[in-house]
Amino acid sequence: MKLCSLFSCMYTTRFALVAVMLSSMTLVAASIELVNPPLTLTPGESYELTANYETTVSSIVMIQLFDSSWNKLAGDWKSVASTTTSKTLSIEIPDSAISGSNYHWQVVLWDEAWGELAKDIVWTVSIGSPPSLISLNAPNLLIAGQTYEVSNNYTINENGVSMVQFLTSSWSKVASDWSTISAGSGSEDYTLTIPASTPAGTHYIWQAFIADSDWSKLKEEVRYHVTVQADQSSGEWLPEGEWVLDEALSDDFSGSGEVVGWYPYLGGGPHEYFEGGSHHLPEWPMRYTTDGDRETAEMYSSKTGNHWLNGSGQLVIRAISDKNDLNKNGPKVKTAFLQTGYPAAWDSSEPNNVRWEGRFVSPQSGPLYLSARVRTDELKGYSTWFAFWLFSRTRAYNDTPMDGTEVDVIEIVKSKDDWAHQSFNVANHWKQWGGSESQMFEKTRTDPQLNSLNYVDVEDSDYHTYGIEWTTSYMKCYVDGQLYYTFTENIPSDPVDMMMLLTIEFAQEAWWDDKGDGRVEGPFVSDDDDIREMSRVLVDHVHVYRKQ
Repeated sequence: MKLCSLFSCMYTTRFALVAVMLSSMTLVAASIELVNPPLTLTPGESYELTANYETTVSSIVMIQLFDSSWNKLAGDWKSVASTTTSKTLSIEIPDSAISGSNYHWQVVLWDEAWGELAKDIVWTVSIGSPPSLISLNAPNLLIAGQTYEVSNNYTINENGVSMVQFLTSSWSKVASDWSTISAGSGSEDYTLTIPASTPAGTHYIWQAFIADSDWSKLKEEVRYHVTVQADQSSGEWLPEGEWVLDEALSDDFSGSGEVVGWYPYLGGGPHEYFEGGSHHLPEWPMRYTTDGDRETAEMYSSKTGNHWLNGSGQLVIRAISDKNDLNKNGPKVKTAFLQTGYPAAWDSSEPNNVRWEGRFVSPQSGPLYLSARVRTDELKGYSTWFAFWLFSRTRAYNDTPMDGTEVDVIEIVKSKDDWAHQSFNVANHWKQWGGSESQMFEKTRTDPQLNSLNYVDVEDSDYHTYGIEWTTSYMKCYVDGQLYYTFTENIPSDPVDMMMLLTIEFAQEAWWDDKGDGRVEGPFVSDDDDIREMSRVLVDHVHVYRKQ
């Protein structure tokens, strides 16, 4: 027993010595070293540090940055396998790090139980002064004519200047302010007013920067795609310049009942339009099938019933399907087709031998801005569309009355197609057919230039203002004060009898095939046994301004 005990004792002691020797061999085999670590650091910057090591077991590599009191500023660690020999870690120096030369790197190789296997320390690491920093606090949505508080937060290592600017997409200054600042960190507050004449759009830019005392830029922040909405608080937005309202050509649609100065189209000649000095036709067929039979017309301009003043300051116009009045195309569509001119009398000195009277617009005596403020959320019926447009029935681009006489300030069409729910059209047809120019704006358009626009939602319950600036050399199309398109060719410069029109129209294939038949399918405003009201639009005003 004693012999066996002695043998066991000797065996145990020998095993312990072997274990100690193996442990000692493991410690000797483990090593780690930082490879070319950065010795000069900058607050806020990130650095890649690489450690080479040897280990016979799965291990952990940890890199840390300490100050002279062994307070940790930054660190990172990763597990490594015994089959690898190098690992790179990313270390970010805090913005708050204080400059000095009393820092040091430490890299440690641990086993999986966080027992230290090896380490390396690199002394006399320096942290420099913090970099120039800037942070702008400013809104991304502004309204022309309003004032905004913005702030510029900064860090600068010397005395200098701080500046904030609001710019157009071409970097032209809209508003700006600046101040001198002292070295260190701080914040400067500025009050900027966006001029009331600033055009609406989403292409504006915020720029903030700090510079040294010689105005050499040190740091900047640039923010693109800032939106400006038109100023409506003190009246309608107007293009740049001095404009005066032409009250004789303008309407605010006050009162109730019949509207004055807007005439339903009841024919192209006085014999069709008048009898004994008063309107006599209840309706006029406006679209025909190929056989030319009036009884196959799809749409009729109605004398009354589909346009009126609502007593709240709006003109109501609508398109209905009359289920009790049929032709071979089915229920007749009766609409509001209103214009500011009418055929007053036969006159051989006039084109088409008809003298038109009423209210006409022309840029002959100076630039005009025409606008209609409209709500179109109840423009619903398939194959109906709303239009605010200009038209001459006697003079044209090539002296042919029906060949190129029209300018569409705005057209909004409805159909089965989803894209038509968020689209509108502007057009200049003052040229022979085939040479006119039009532009459709859709929310789904992929053209980068068009995508920079802030698209109006034609189906929301808000009123939107559609306008055109008209000179003898160009026509600029605006929506809510935002420029959408500019026509520069074939501009109608002397149409002495160009009328304004407000219409809701209907034609199943006027724009493209299979728009849908709003008389029998699709959304509507109301529907009963007698009438299906397909679409309705509220017009708040039509204004005409003359440039001074």
